[in-house]
Amino acid sequence: RMIHFTEEPTLKDYVAACRRRAWIFAAVLVASLVAAFQFVYFAIPLYEAKATVLVDTSTWNTRDYVERAEVPEVARVVEMLATRVLSPASLTKIAGGQTLYPEVGDDPVLVAAALRKSVSTEVTGFDQFQVRFVHPDPKKAATIANALAERFVEELKGLRELHGEQTTDVMTAEISAMSATLAKQDEQIKKFRMASQGSLPGQTEGNIRILERWQGDLRLNTAALERAKERLALALASTPKIYRGEPIEALRAEIAGLETERAQTLALIRTVEAKVAKAAEVEGTLATMTRGYNSTLASYDDMVERRQAATLRASLDKSRFDSLFRIVEAAKTPSAPFQPAVWLVMSAALAFGVLGGAALAIAIDWFDDSFHDAVALARMTGLPVLALLPRQPRLRQAERLLGPPSRP
Repeated sequence: RMIHFTEEPTLKDYVAACRRRAWIFAAVLVASLVAAFQFVYFAIPLYEAKATVLVDTSTWNTRDYVERAEVPEVARVVEMLATRVLSPASLTKIAGGQTLYPEVGDDPVLVAAALRKSVSTEVTGFDQFQVRFVHPDPKKAATIANALAERFVEELKGLRELHGEQTTDVMTAEISAMSATLAKQDEQIKKFRMASQGSLPGQTEGNIRILERWQGDLRLNTAALERAKERLALALASTPKIYRGEPIEALRAEIAGLETERAQTLALIRTVEAKVAKAAEVEGTLATMTRGYNSTLASYDDMVERRQAATLRASLDKSRFDSLFRIVEAAKTPSAPFQPAVWLVMSAALAFGVLGGAALAIAIDWFDDSFHDAVALARMTGLPVLALLPRQPRLRQAERLLGPPSRP
């Protein structure tokens, strides 16, 4: 073998092997370059057109019109929009009457599928992204790229406008529900106040004064009743039964009237005392109901204010749509193909030819058992070379023509 891996081969050994097998090295290199040239020459050129779109993501959903939420990344927004823009129905509409893929015919489903494979998006900034389209026809590539970019802008505007309308609708529904709750709470408070008359806050002092007056009347009634009973007892004791008449009946009627008055006064006193005793409970219940009503009213007022702000912001955004969402750089007709990349393919073929040829030459040299010089023979056998016979190409040519010399 010309290269001995039992020893440590050097770069010089590898170079020598490549020189000895130069024809192999050259054949692999030429074959790689020829294959690359054929690929470049026969491959269908593809042109890529790019359109850059500006997108403002500061207000992306309904909640953003009311409170500042986290601003989503442009990549996430583009991903959500792509489900609508790159849908089969949308792509079929964008393709229109153009013959983009003759090999699939006029089937809109197949055209949309082929179109989808040639579309890509890439975020190129904080608020920008590119729509790319690849096609063998450079003019169609630019046309479709611009149509896709316009479709993205339309979807952006439509979604933003829809979010603004949804904001107003949602908040209006919440305000209506709060208004109904307020009316219900107000009616409950009114009924409770009517049912708790006399025990409401501020009425206790008046009830106490009334109670003191009626208690005074009760004391007077009690004294009058006692005197009337004494008079009746005295009259009964001093007047025989035969002479008892109208005076006795008058005293009895007076006593009955005083007792009735006493019962009525006691009933009124008990009623007022019950109201005074219930005042603390009524005050607590009324305070709880009032707090609930005030809380709902505060939420209602806040919601009305937020709806006004959201409506104003949605109107302002709608008036600025053309500056928030627009194509900042339309796709231009590409002048050079995107694929195949001639210099890249040829460079790769050249690298493969050089490395592959060198590897094949070294491998063949490794499996070669012949000796091509005295140095290799001496290194293999460890014996000195005594003589060298030079090559005699003319003698060998004569032997081939005349035949080998005869032996004596």
